[in-house]
Amino acid sequence: NDEPTGNEVEIEGSVGGLKGTCPSLSFGINGYSVTTNASTTFDGLACTAMKSGDKVKVNGTRQGDGSVLATKVSKS
Repeated sequence: NDEPTGNEVEIEGSVGGLKGTCPSLSFGINGYSVTTNASTTFDGLACTAMKSGDKVKVNGTRQGDGSVLATKVSKS
């Protein structure tokens, strides 16, 4: 997990430890910490329908703290 800040990343896996309220969610996938915000698009599932254990693909941007800000979350 040493990609530089601002890099586009794509992560696929199961949602774990889902917290927050739409549109501001946070969860883990494959050791990455992922957050969503009002600009995140959800494809194939609604933000409010997301739950831990869901298999998703996240496209996003690496943040300074090592987390990933999701630009898109899609059902995988």
